Amino acid sequence: MRLFRQRNRSVFSLSLALAFLSISAAAQISSIPDENGQRFPVRGVVLDSLSREPIPRALVQNDLGAELTDGEGRFELNLPNGMLPIMLRRPGYNSRGQDQLHLVNVGPNTPELTFYLTPQASITGHVTLATGEPAEGITFLAYRKAIVEGRERWEVGSSASSNSEGTFRMANLAAPGLWVLCSVPAQEHPALRAAGTLTPVASTVGYPSVCYPGPIPASGELAPANALVLAPGQQAEAEITLTRQPFYRVAIAIPNATGVPGVGVDIRDPSGRTLEFSAEWNAKTGLVEVYLPSGQYYAEARSQGQPAGYGRLDFRVGAAPLTGLSMTLLPSRPIPVEVHKDFTAAANNNPESFYGRSVRGQDSPGLNITLIAADSAISDMAGGGLSQPPGSGDPNLFMLDNAVPGRYWVLTYPYEGYVSSITSGGSDLSRQPLIVGPGNSTAPIQITLRNNTGQIQCTVNTTGATETATAATASSATTAAPGEVKPIFLYAIPTTQTSSQIPQTQGQGTQAITFANLAPGTYRVVAYDRSQQINLSDPQQLAEIASRGQTVTVSPGSTASIQLDLIHATSSSPDDSSEGLTILD
Repeated sequence: MRLFRQRNRSVFSLSLALAFLSISAAAQISSIPDENGQRFPVRGVVLDSLSREPIPRALVQNDLGAELTDGEGRFELNLPNGMLPIMLRRPGYNSRGQDQLHLVNVGPNTPELTFYLTPQASITGHVTLATGEPAEGITFLAYRKAIVEGRERWEVGSSASSNSEGTFRMANLAAPGLWVLCSVPAQEHPALRAAGTLTPVASTVGYPSVCYPGPIPASGELAPANALVLAPGQQAEAEITLTRQPFYRVAIAIPNATGVPGVGVDIRDPSGRTLEFSAEWNAKTGLVEVYLPSGQYYAEARSQGQPAGYGRLDFRVGAAPLTGLSMTLLPSRPIPVEVHKDFTAAANNNPESFYGRSVRGQDSPGLNITLIAADSAISDMAGGGLSQPPGSGDPNLFMLDNAVPGRYWVLTYPYEGYVSSITSGGSDLSRQPLIVGPGNSTAPIQITLRNNTGQIQCTVNTTGATETATAATASSATTAAPGEVKPIFLYAIPTTQTSSQIPQTQGQGTQAITFANLAPGTYRVVAYDRSQQINLSDPQQLAEIASRGQTVTVSPGSTASIQLDLIHATSSSPDDSSEGLTILD
């Protein structure tokens, strides 16, 4: 019998979504059927990228045909001429990125192809309860260390629940990568509450959250002791023991919540993780109640309505019930954003376009904004599209919703020109975090956009490619075979801090690749054979980048031309799902 209340959690596969997007993009590439309906043989072999052994029964498919590889990993499709996508699939192997999807230029002289699949990295866990009871229905979340918009964050990458034998498995995990497994707290039903009376009890029992191999640090600093280093193809195992502990009643009053619609309360640990405790409104006591083991927490309350409300309460649970707590909801008003367009050219200024002065009857702000919490290791974003205040006749005034008190890095996504300055209350938000006070008492964000952009035209030398210091561990599957052209990933790293995304683009082979719409300034441009996650707060990585590539200065309205050597590298990104398509000529 299951003892624990369990919530369903949906974990969306970004890599799968991106794969479908890539397929759609590939389908748009010109495919010219032979005028006589002729088809041509496309032959090849599928190999394990680590062992170099052939992979039998791998599915090799195109919309016009599919086949399983034979015992020697070989396949043959008959396809019309043109640039066609070919998808690879095999249980136990990655279903992401460059391993999975390729483009082939089919014709009468199509060379024999060699494709590689990388074995999935996985974690198999076994849960033991100190009481010896069956550990069924314990849910685990797998957090991975990722680079989110140039900063290190923890993100949920997978989830699984233990079976009747206390075993769970998470497959197709991003690797190389750093992972931490955390159990969702499992609380036994209090007898009186299970009967539906909602009569408070002083305490119950359950199993607090435990992380393996160590806790997620609130600071975000990573040490080998509290993370599992997962390599491509690695089948890791985790033995986890949960100990039953008392869960004490915590009662929180929200005096001004009566009659306020849609009040929800989340419980978080110091790192910012939302814990799966069920905070409930008890109409009988007029209090929010939750049962927690001993530890440090904070509660966040949000309400709907105009304006929305927000409250936060930090507290510590000792070895006893905790009462007498009170939290006040303060108005969560939008943050004013003033956008000034210092435009000197007509580019992107067509009033009929999305990038023009008017969008659905409103003035266009020319950019979107995202806020990333500066004091939490857990990825937590707010913001997005800007809208004009109701009834405002000021074409430069907008507002940003969904921000709560805290410190945030402000990221900008201009679609008209570039951000030349961004400030709030005299603080330079390209270098300092935005401080959102209680009730969103925040000085307006002031942004100046300019459109005197320049560009960089890059020619990449793929034959004289250099290697990173870790290239000895790189899979040679990333090296192009004769006649094969693989994606090239280019990054233009500004030498000064910026609130915008790092400019990046992608191309193939010896074709010229252009960075367009760049802000004037100096950049260090690098070209890799795999997508990279660049951590702007990592001096070592930035120093390595600075020692490679080319430094180039972009002047307003001009085009700078440079030549780059391709860098062979293992992917610094633990998730290659954003990689493009392999193109075979």
